[in-house]
Amino acid sequence: MTNKLKEYFPMIRTRKEILEYIEVRPELQEVFESWREERQDELDAWLTFISCDEPERMIELMEKYLQFKAIYQNLYDMCLNVEGVMEQLER
Repeated sequence: MTNKLKEYFPMIRTRKEILEYIEVRPELQEVFESWREERQDELDAWLTFISCDEPERMIELMEKYLQFKAIYQNLYDMCLNVEGVMEQLER
């Protein structure tokens, strides 16, 4: 499935692209490897959350990381409030 978010936000990198970016930069690789596995998993979850448009994967993330559910709910509510979004864009 093509990542539709990338169509609208071309600057968004995929999880794979970011991990490759980290891998070829020794200073970033050193920091990443110094993290405990849980912290690496959390970074991976964030990268997936901000670049994924697969509903099944989003549900998995929200079940595992409760903070994503609140963020996603806020974004969802904002999308339902078209007038509010239009007002914010006019500012």
